Formats: sequence, structure tokens, C-alpha cells
Amino acid sequence: MLITLGFNPCESDPCLMYRIDEEGICIILMYVDDNLIVGSKKAIDKATKEIKANFSVTVSPIAMEYLGCEIDVAENYSCGWIGQPDLYKNLEVKFGKYNEQQRRQVHRVFM
Repeated sequence: MLITLGFNPCESDPCLMYRIDEEGICIILMYVDDNLIVGSKKAIDKATKEIKANFSVTVSPIAMEYLGCEIDVAENYSCGWIGQPDLYKNLEVKFGKYNEQQRRQVHRVFM
């Protein structure tokens, strides 16, 4: 359905689709029935309207979490961060705390 709306599947991950048009870029991440849309406001609004015309959906205006990942967006919406801070805490509980050198090495692996 998204292909008929002009979205293209990402070559490396078909669960990520994107569209670039006069409204800007719109990226849709899909996992079963849970989707995340990011991009320019106009492009997101256009995609949301098109999807609502074909499906019954629930839209959250600002995503704070997606599939167990925490989402943090800059106040001016210029950039964002998606991460799993609880993962580090759970690993520390299970395997013990890392010293600072080990923490930096683990951080590089998970980036």
C-alpha cells in the first residue's frame, strides 16, 4: 500500500520505507502493527492523512518510545536520538558494573 503512495523500500531493510517529494522527506519504520514516522512536518502530515484514508490508525503526535527504545527530540525538532538506556542498566545488573574504560568499549559496540 505504501508503494502506491510513492514510498520506496530501503534496500538494506524492507521494514523502513521513505518518500521524498515537494513536502520533504518522510521515513516510516514498520514492525508488525507499530510504526514510527519521522521527517519534515509537512511530509509527515501528508503521509498520516493518506494512511488514515486507508486504515484505522491511532496517531500519537510526539513519540517518546518505540519498540522499547527511548526517543528524545531536540526542542526545535532539528535532530533526535533513539536509544536503550535501560539495556545498559539491565546488563549491569546481570553481569556487574563496568569500569569507565569497559563502558566506552561497550558504548562503541552498541552505537
